[in-house]
Amino acid sequence: MKIKFTLLVLLVLSSNLLTAQSRATGPFFSEYIEGSTGSNKALEIFNPYPVVMDLSGCSIELYPNGASVPSQTQVLTGFLASGDVWVLANSLATDTGILNVTDQFSSVCNFNGDDALAIKCNGEYIDIIGQIGFDPGTYWGVWPPSTTLDHTLIRDSMVTAGEIMWSGAAQNQWYGFAAPEYSHLGWHTMYSTVGLDEHNESNLFRLYPNPVHGTLNVECSSSAQSTITELNIYDMTGRIVLEETLHSQLSTVNCPLSSGLYLVRVEANDMIYQQKLIVE
Repeated sequence: MKIKFTLLVLLVLSSNLLTAQSRATGPFFSEYIEGSTGSNKALEIFNPYPVVMDLSGCSIELYPNGASVPSQTQVLTGFLASGDVWVLANSLATDTGILNVTDQFSSVCNFNGDDALAIKCNGEYIDIIGQIGFDPGTYWGVWPPSTTLDHTLIRDSMVTAGEIMWSGAAQNQWYGFAAPEYSHLGWHTMYSTVGLDEHNESNLFRLYPNPVHGTLNVECSSSAQSTITELNIYDMTGRIVLEETLHSQLSTVNCPLSSGLYLVRVEANDMIYQQKLIVE
């Protein structure tokens, strides 16, 4: 259901997207809901590309209890607009937070916390939750500390493509909320840039202390030869919670934010630097 989608800036084929698209083109999981009661379960998939996506040839597969072959397969059809989402839900779901934004009821949403889920396009895996062929027992672990059991998982806004390796990779791309939590279902935020080069090199851009409590130092190294002109801090829903206009290579910023995980994006000489920030 096309309720809303949020892009902090317009989507372009950045180097990250080009790399992802050359590997495999397809949607990725942007939200996972395994409700604590009944069959309130849902999946949300997202089109990260700046073009309409043809979903023919794509499917979602459910691998229960360590199975190596799927027990349920949902063939996808139609087209998904750039930056848009498609929500699938269990046909027995009762919570209006799910039902109000559901596009399609599907048997693949009959999963439990220890099951694996996959998006496959043209015979190639695009994105996987969990590990196919392995039963973790009760749930898959997610960082920050959370699980796939009785939780809503929301994909990190920095993720621009699916990930088929769970351990040490995809499991670190999610934020967990205890069920029931449906406020993000039906839309997804992904960070991207227009006309700016994006960098994550820690040797060029530094935040300290990190974790922070109070005053934050923001610095571009001398090797970057850049002057910081703008700083934005986003929470994990994509909302800007702090904006600063700066004009120096090293700046001090008062950071009166609630405890949690944030994303800092700094613009300096037509470059964008970004880094995660923990506020204590």
